[in-house]
Amino acid sequence: EAFARAIELGVDGIELDIHLSKDAKLVVHHDTTLRPDATRLGNKFLQNPTPRIDALSVDELQSYDVGTLKADSPYGRYRAMRANMDGLKIPTLTALETLIAETAPKGFRLYTELKTDMNAGDDEAHRLADAYLRHLDSSPLAANHCVISFDWRALNHVRAGRPDIEHAYTTLLFSSTDPAHDSAEQ
Repeated sequence: EAFARAIELGVDGIELDIHLSKDAKLVVHHDTTLRPDATRLGNKFLQNPTPRIDALSVDELQSYDVGTLKADSPYGRYRAMRANMDGLKIPTLTALETLIAETAPKGFRLYTELKTDMNAGDDEAHRLADAYLRHLDSSPLAANHCVISFDWRALNHVRAGRPDIEHAYTTLLFSSTDPAHDSAEQ
């Protein structure tokens, strides 16, 4: 719904984060885990610890409602102006692209961030990158993507497979990615 609303408002593109589900599908979700103050199962908000996105299949993810915030939580108070939309599900990248193809103007941009666990090994980054490359191979909107990531391993892997793809490297404070390094405190 948020993406559909953005298209209705006339934006030229959207930024989205993708993860790999347990059944190797690309899903659109910001966090690595389900956010307890924004995720319900039935009518009950989740409690910490919540499941990781990569530990759930797309069918399992579809059982959660991510459209309403828990009003009395810090996150709910911080995002108090956000409209609640009961019944929202975590979309797949394919479903989002279908929405864009059907409703957005030609040339609509997708700024697609590959989200990984930065502390995990190269395999996780490469699995996500490979799934994204396979998706692009069959996507009618492949040329509309600009790939972004904090995980340069994933981004470099995509660029090796598609050297001409538009891309952007994002960064974090060095202390958050390598706290043991001598320069981490600078």
